[in-house]
Amino acid sequence: MKTPGEILRRGREEHGWSIEEASRITCISKSQIQHLENNDFSEFSDIFARGYLRNYARELGCDSLKVLRAFEQIRTHDSQASSLSLSKTQNKSRKKKTDYRRIGLFLFLLLATVLGVGVFALSNATAVDPASFPEEQQIDSETKENVRKTRWLLEQPENDPDRLRR
Repeated sequence: MKTPGEILRRGREEHGWSIEEASRITCISKSQIQHLENNDFSEFSDIFARGYLRNYARELGCDSLKVLRAFEQIRTHDSQASSLSLSKTQNKSRKKKTDYRRIGLFLFLLLATVLGVGVFALSNATAVDPASFPEEQQIDSETKENVRKTRWLLEQPENDPDRLRR
């Protein structure tokens, strides 16, 4: 059975179109047409690949169902091959997960040890005797007078006009 790319290329060549002309007529970029004709569908999601194949086949007058069936066969073959490589990848990732679990367990135990030592050290710390703190220094008389005036101003009603003169 022919591939979708072969069917589309033959249809384009039967019309005598270059890739540039096919791109202009179908509104599909030149690079995308080249990918479609080369059966390189890695640039497309399945939905977009099907849509481009259907539209391109219709513009060329090709049987779009035949093109889509050929695409499905390629995808089925590719998915079987990728499922084999996926199972190999999964086996490798399982081994890596085990390593990450061990590292995580080690870090957890290290953190627990550090916290335990910290709590032990803090529980054995002695309290400081408040009597050992230095006494407050004496406030000078000018500062005391300023404090007294400020308190007096704050206690006065706001509508007293003489309040700020004193």
